[in-house]
Amino acid sequence: MLTRRKFMIASSVIGGAFAVQVYSTETSLVVLKKRLDMVLGTIVSVQLHMFPPASLGFSFSIQALEIFLRHTLFVAQYDPDIRLFVIEGAAQLMAMEKERFVVMDWHKKEQLLRQYEKTNYGSAWLSRILTLTMEALFSDPIYGVNRDEKMWQVLESYGGYPRPKSEYMKNV
Repeated sequence: MLTRRKFMIASSVIGGAFAVQVYSTETSLVVLKKRLDMVLGTIVSVQLHMFPPASLGFSFSIQALEIFLRHTLFVAQYDPDIRLFVIEGAAQLMAMEKERFVVMDWHKKEQLLRQYEKTNYGSAWLSRILTLTMEALFSDPIYGVNRDEKMWQVLESYGGYPRPKSEYMKNV
């Protein structure tokens, strides 16, 4: 039989567990942001390998690409599992190449990415990086990468309407 005392004890335990979970989630966001800082160069290097600016017919700011990636991954509505996957996948790639990917020549990068692509994890990770890169390149110019609508002009296609009036990322 559930007495008032047992109910209060159970409620305290459940409430305490929830508080610990909330705290650990906040802490893990701080940790994940630091981990992203460590792998960001590798992710951007992969993005630039997939989409060399010269091949697009215009150049874009690498810093804008970094900012877009950082803010997109940490916007409140972003799936936490995908956030972790992007960071962990980059860390795995860095471990494969002993943190040299950024300085490798084009052919060595291509060879390593093709090797990584042959694994289920690597294939899924590269697909996610491709998606994030395309989101950045095709995004509204307000987000910083598709400056002067250059990518839209290359494709002779334009973004949706109504256009954003402010960056969703400023609230992050």
